[in-house]
Amino acid sequence: MQGGKARLVHVNEQVRDFIRSAQRVAETPPSYASVENDLEPLLLTLSKEMTPGEQKKLMSLLLREGITGLLQRLDIRDQ
Repeated sequence: MQGGKARLVHVNEQVRDFIRSAQRVAETPPSYASVENDLEPLLLTLSKEMTPGEQKKLMSLLLREGITGLLQRLDIRDQ
């Protein structure tokens, strides 16, 4: 930071002990309403793990055949 004052901070053993003994805040992950709602984040995660070529092919398939075609190919289409 230009024009700031330099400061020397001395961390002694007393400060180290305090830091070691301090309780850490644990952030609880948000709970989703139900298992059904986990599909969307799962699909987003999976799409990010795909290569660009795989993403392009999947997009092409979805645009060409839609979700019905994809589900039929996976043999999970409800009748």
